[in-house]
Amino acid sequence: MALDPSTLAKIDTLTQEGILLLEQLDNILTTELGAFQSRDIDTIKSTFEQKASLLSQFDSNNKQRAECMSMAGVPLNKAGIDQLAQQIPNLNIKQKFLSNWSTLEDRLKTVMAANQRNELVLMRNKQSLDKLLSLLRGKPQANTLYTASGSKGDYSSQSHLGKA
Repeated sequence: MALDPSTLAKIDTLTQEGILLLEQLDNILTTELGAFQSRDIDTIKSTFEQKASLLSQFDSNNKQRAECMSMAGVPLNKAGIDQLAQQIPNLNIKQKFLSNWSTLEDRLKTVMAANQRNELVLMRNKQSLDKLLSLLRGKPQANTLYTASGSKGDYSSQSHLGKA
């Protein structure tokens, strides 16, 4: 099956748009990290809304790219990209296509790592806030345990059974 040049151009254009969306998302995640560290609620809300919008746009971009790849008759994975690249007769276009795809993959990995970093900062902030709240409430920290799922459980009622 011969590759339709317009399908290839559309996939490449969508790939470039995906790169731009991921760059914007990476910038938002950097802003979000600063907001988490300074506990700036307004900026956190703003970055959340921007992040949600960008993720929605990136999801739409992925779906459109997947549709194009399906229409080209290739699988929706790295092997499919390689199949498409093999069908490109012009070496310059082929290299640009593969370079764009590689950049998209790298940006996605970067964004995923930044999101994971922000999640860790957020969880540490939550733990710190929980400790402060328990001090204000007068609840001793010794009465909390972490469950297998990582959430805290109050085991103060179990201590009576342990004393028996």
